[in-house]
Amino acid sequence: MRRRRKGRMSQLLKGLFIGLTLLVAIIATTNLLDKGKNKSLETPQAADNTEIPAPAINVIAEDNKLSTDADSNTTSTTDNPVTPETKTDTYKPALEGEQTPEEIADKIKAEQEKSIQYGFLKATAINPKNEQSLKANFTIFNDKNIKVLEGDSTNNPSFKLPVGRYRVVATLLNSKNQETKAESTQNIIIRDEEITRKTFKVSPPVSIGVLQVSAINARNKQIMRANFTVQKENGEVVATRNNVANTLFKLESGSYKVTVRSGGNTDSRTVDIDAGGSTKEIFKLQESSKQGKLLVRAFESSSDKKVNIDIKITNARDEVMQNLTSVNQTEISLPLGNYTINVSTDYAQANKNITIFAGKTVNEVFRFDP
Repeated sequence: MRRRRKGRMSQLLKGLFIGLTLLVAIIATTNLLDKGKNKSLETPQAADNTEIPAPAINVIAEDNKLSTDADSNTTSTTDNPVTPETKTDTYKPALEGEQTPEEIADKIKAEQEKSIQYGFLKATAINPKNEQSLKANFTIFNDKNIKVLEGDSTNNPSFKLPVGRYRVVATLLNSKNQETKAESTQNIIIRDEEITRKTFKVSPPVSIGVLQVSAINARNKQIMRANFTVQKENGEVVATRNNVANTLFKLESGSYKVTVRSGGNTDSRTVDIDAGGSTKEIFKLQESSKQGKLLVRAFESSSDKKVNIDIKITNARDEVMQNLTSVNQTEISLPLGNYTINVSTDYAQANKNITIFAGKTVNEVFRFDP
């Protein structure tokens, strides 16, 4: 019995000893680890134990580069690199009395401009034939043939240029397609604070053509009086001539519809006008034998002085056969039938009903008191 108790007591003491030994070992290891950490965080000291203030250094941490904190005097490395999306730029505001880069650049530019001497160019363009002003574009080249300025005579009446020699080209453009039509060139010298005036004589390109028209009787080839109307392709009337046997029209180059009418006879065709050219057109009207003529004239009552009148002739169906403005007479061919003549001046008017017979001429005279 005693031997058993001694054996149990011996085992218990061994267990307690082993446990205490392990506990002491754990505590010692923990202390050693803590001392190592504290030692690594301590600030290195100078050999003579005199504190030296750390310099003020601002270093931006980027990727895994070294970063120094000026306040804590600690050095560390960044574990996670900064991606481009998370980078932030640091802004250092200008101290009082300092200038920003923009202000410095503006100051340098202003000083450079002060050192450059400037003059002015006043350029105009005229037509040498009639001395009329023209709107032109001006392109300015320096002595190295480099274009330095461009503008027009309407929006930029004067050009500011540094002192020197230049070549100026005045150009007239076609307003429809902006193609160059004519130009004039001059060499100029710009002097300090002086206005150089130059006039460019530019001849506009020829764009006018001439159309000559006449009307004849297709049956007997005799010239006959008629009314002529000229229209653009869109139907716009650009010119008319009434009660004439032949006439001239000055027209811009292009295509036109020309209509000729005499009495009940009408003819029309398309005519092309070339710039600087002349076109002649003869209209043959198919006048039938069953036609007559009407001659209308107007005079003052007290004399044989002619009076300008407006004449309107309509047939029995109220269709206008002739409509003239400010003429003193007219002669037209009309199919046989009944017509109404309406004649008016600025101060009076008169109406007459007439009948046209085949091969006959009806002569109507109107008199007015002025």
